[in-house]
Amino acid sequence: MAEMNENTPLGAEDQNESIKASESAQNEPQDTEKEELSNEHTEESAEDFDHDDDQNSDDEQHEDDHHEEDEEEIDVSELSKQEMVAFLDSVLKADKILKHAKVVNQARNRFNEIIEEEKKAALDSFLAIEGNAEVDFQYQLQFIDRQWRDLMRTFSMKKKALKEAIVVEREQNLAKKLQLLEELKELAENAVANDAFDKLKALQEQWRNIGQVPAAELNNLNRNYRHLNDRFFDQRSLIKEFLDYDRKKNLETKQEIIGNLEQLAQNEENLRELMRHFRSLQEAWRDTGPVPRENLDEVMEAYRATVDKISEKRRQLIEVVDVQRRENLEKKKAVIEKVLFLTDDENNLTWSKRNKALGDLIEEWKKIGAVPKADNQQIRKEFTDAVKVFNKLKNTFFKEQKREKMANLQLRLDAIAKVEKLLEEGGDLKEHRNEVIKLQKYWKTLGQVPRKQSDELWNKFRQVCNVFFDRLKEGDRAKSDEQEANLAEKAKICEQIEELAAQEDPNTDDLKPLEAAWNKVGFVPFSKKKDIDKRYRDAVKKVLAQTVKMEDVAPHLTDFKLKIEELIRGENATKNLDQEMQQLRKRIQKQGAELVTLETNIQFFANSKGADKLIAPIKKQIDGIKAEISELREKEKMLRQSLDMLRN
Repeated sequence: MAEMNENTPLGAEDQNESIKASESAQNEPQDTEKEELSNEHTEESAEDFDHDDDQNSDDEQHEDDHHEEDEEEIDVSELSKQEMVAFLDSVLKADKILKHAKVVNQARNRFNEIIEEEKKAALDSFLAIEGNAEVDFQYQLQFIDRQWRDLMRTFSMKKKALKEAIVVEREQNLAKKLQLLEELKELAENAVANDAFDKLKALQEQWRNIGQVPAAELNNLNRNYRHLNDRFFDQRSLIKEFLDYDRKKNLETKQEIIGNLEQLAQNEENLRELMRHFRSLQEAWRDTGPVPRENLDEVMEAYRATVDKISEKRRQLIEVVDVQRRENLEKKKAVIEKVLFLTDDENNLTWSKRNKALGDLIEEWKKIGAVPKADNQQIRKEFTDAVKVFNKLKNTFFKEQKREKMANLQLRLDAIAKVEKLLEEGGDLKEHRNEVIKLQKYWKTLGQVPRKQSDELWNKFRQVCNVFFDRLKEGDRAKSDEQEANLAEKAKICEQIEELAAQEDPNTDDLKPLEAAWNKVGFVPFSKKKDIDKRYRDAVKKVLAQTVKMEDVAPHLTDFKLKIEELIRGENATKNLDQEMQQLRKRIQKQGAELVTLETNIQFFANSKGADKLIAPIKKQIDGIKAEISELREKEKMLRQSLDMLRN
């Protein structure tokens, strides 16, 4: 067998080797009668005694060549590549090579069709990239494709081995029949013995049970067999009586077969079982010898009538199957509707329950039988698309949930960092007591974080809080007077800044020494820190609002403009502005990526059933992101202008 490469159609072999099963009742051998016994044969006739071997042997050899094993009818058009690989693997493991040969050939053709479809899709995707040419395209088989190829090679080798075994078996059968001919020749010379008839029947039974022989030897073998039978009966005069008895027994057998056919036509309701039993009864009919001449027409007429009833029954069962398949189509449509319902947030189900429900629906889909062949591809596509929509939404949900957990993780890390910073700064920790208590309350409001880090973060937060309160208890309460003095000093500075803000045209240069003095003042009582800080910030903001030109700035950007001014007036102004610019650009890049993802989702859902309900919330989210990006771009522009001014 030629070795297959990556581009060879999988499982290619001679399709003429497939074994076909014939179900036609029109090839049934007809009962015929031999000529009347001549005077030379007195009352015996070799043709009548062994009529079935003489009359049916050629037909049986021909039919056996096509009936080595009945093939199971399996529809491979609905199978995926994985299912076809599993099917072929099961055939090899069950060692039913010839039984499934036809179905495997169909599966091979279907598998090759799928490969060609995938190859074409890969080529289209390759050519869609600018600069690619078809001559550069190379298609690589997937693992499952190579797995299929290997299984087909094994199947072909086993099939070849079986056929070679059949050839050997037929040669062995030929040798057995030649040996029987020698025994029959010896028996023909002693045909008058009392046990001659018994020996003859035994030899004939062995002859029938031996099986097939090479076709080239068949005619000569049968001629010799008939000749030796004739020689035997030439010496007998009682064959007529025996023949009549044998034909009467054949008549009883065929009448019994006709009765079984009648019962089959009335009772069997399964199409596959009907045809299986029918073929079995046909074989029994063919194996039964001739009947008395006077009963021949009656028996054949009854047989044909029952065959007609079987044909009518088969037609009725096919109609039932068609109705069942249409019902299955409606059931599958209902399953698709249920899958689409799971994608709708109005069902108020958690995603874990939705996912379980989808699994149940997939199992329900698998249990539903076949649908009309014309609808099979479309209904399968609709179901697959519905499942894809569900999985896309589910993945988006869990991706967002993961993002929230990571955000909560950062918030918890920030809370820990704040307490640690308070400890590092030292000073009077009493001022920060309420802040730490708020952080503890805030910690409880935060959402979930990745499970692996939850306990670790909590233990760390609890530890730093314990350290804080332990140090707080050990703090120097004598600093209270100093803090009150610092508070009075900061209040005085606030008054000076407020007086500066009250001027008609305040000078920012006058603000700088006041800011420097503020920064030199130490801690104030914690309970009053918030108020004095707010007073200071408000006063500084009033001064800046009068000194900074705000007429060209949009209302929603005024706070950001003041922030830029504060950064410019501080130490390392250029560095501070650069850091602010980097943070802005990261936010713009992150939001841009999110925008691309959402727009891709809209394209994916566009052709889905119920698309409007699915797309509406995504569009709203897209509009919000676009507005945020627009505002970030404006801030980026303001920062760039300020940096250019400093650098020039």
